[in-house]
Amino acid sequence: MANERRLRCTHCMNGRGQRLETTLNVKDCSDAEWIGNHAGKLACEPRPQASLPQGADSQEASAAPEESKQEL
Repeated sequence: MANERRLRCTHCMNGRGQRLETTLNVKDCSDAEWIGNHAGKLACEPRPQASLPQGADSQEASAAPEESKQEL
């Protein structure tokens, strides 16, 4: 698949301290998710909900800025 973009982790640590190799197609995650390490495997995880300032629109909060994305 030419348009497939895969993220690869060569040393994702699981709960036992073992380092595993794993990949994930970035398009598998929705806009409401980011990629994290779940038990040694790359996985789509829900983004944390930002606390809204009074009067803020909930749609504004769902558009997370680039800086808040997790770095792997």
